[in-house]
Amino acid sequence: MNTAKKNAATIPTPFYKKPFEFIVGFRVWICGFLFAYFLTIMSVVYQNFNLGLFSLILIFLICLTFYAEPENEFYVWVYTLKAWAFLFDKIKTAILFSTILSLPIVMALLFFFHENGLAVIAIQLIGYFYLLTVLLAKYAAYPQKMNLPQTILLVLSMALPPLALVSVTYFYIQSTKRLKEFLG
Repeated sequence: MNTAKKNAATIPTPFYKKPFEFIVGFRVWICGFLFAYFLTIMSVVYQNFNLGLFSLILIFLICLTFYAEPENEFYVWVYTLKAWAFLFDKIKTAILFSTILSLPIVMALLFFFHENGLAVIAIQLIGYFYLLTVLLAKYAAYPQKMNLPQTILLVLSMALPPLALVSVTYFYIQSTKRLKEFLG
C-alpha cells in the first residue's frame, strides 16, 4: 500500500467528470480564461465595448481548441447511444459548458453596455454555431484527426457563413456514418 502523499495540485473545474474536453481544456487554458475575464473588466473600467466583445470571442476561440484532438475510441464506445444521440449529447454539453465560461462576460457586457445587447447576443450565438461546426467536423474524421480537405472546408465555412450551413449538414452526415462503427 502506497502511503506517500501526492505533490501534484489539481486545478478544480466548474464541470463534472463527463466531458473530458472541457475538463482538460479548462486546465490547459486557465490563463487564457483569466486573461479574457481581465479584458472584460478593463472594457468596463475604460468603457471600451469592443474590448469586451473581443474577450467574449476569445472565450469561444479557446473553447474551439478543445475539440482539436479526437478522444480514444474506448471513450466513444462506452456510450450506449445511437450516433445522432451521441452527437446531440456532445453538442448539448458543449453549449452548456461554453455558456458557463462565457456567462460572466455576457452578463457584464449586457449590464454595462446594454445599448449593444444585440451585438453581444449575436456573438454568443455565432460562437455556439462555430462550436457546433468544429465539434461535428471532429467526429466527421473520427477516429483520426481532421484531414486537409476537412480543415479547408471548416476554415472556409467560418469565413463564409452561408457555406457554414452546408458544411454543418455535411459534417453531421459524415459524423453519424463514422460514429456508427463505434456506437451502433
